Amino acid sequence: MNEYEHLIKTLHQFRKVDWINQYFNLLKKLLIDLQLEDSDPRLALTLRKNKTLPVNIGQRYVLKPLDGECLGCIVPAAFTHEAVGARLVGYFSPKTTRDAKWIIFHYPLRTEFPGILFNACIEACTDILNKTTKSGFRKFHNSLLYHFTMEPAVRNEVLAECKALEV
Repeated sequence: MNEYEHLIKTLHQFRKVDWINQYFNLLKKLLIDLQLEDSDPRLALTLRKNKTLPVNIGQRYVLKPLDGECLGCIVPAAFTHEAVGARLVGYFSPKTTRDAKWIIFHYPLRTEFPGILFNACIEACTDILNKTTKSGFRKFHNSLLYHFTMEPAVRNEVLAECKALEV
């Protein structure tokens, strides 16, 4: 299976093309605000064999769609995740200082991503960008996934095939 087919099969697990668009619009906004290009060695958008789509900056997950209604997100350790109805999964701990945490946020179709949560994610990502020069996951970076996120023509082409598969 080539990477194009793999992307379609991975996206199909999310069941709704509208939710896929919602998530990737969020990811696009994140990448634009962080000024991350496809060629940036600190960024890794990966299309894994287990059909997950983690976004890594440096050595950390920063965003990951989970089941078509939820996503994982990095935020600063001091962020009050309960305020946005998120669930704490765990902390990132370089040595002994907890500087960020991983939360899961329910993100149903046609809902706004809370600005306070987006800003917290940007803050945590900016902190990582200031501390790293490359991602250890860069060797798994998939440019097709970047172009799918950033270029409407690529996304429309792939999503047309996903709609044909929609449940």
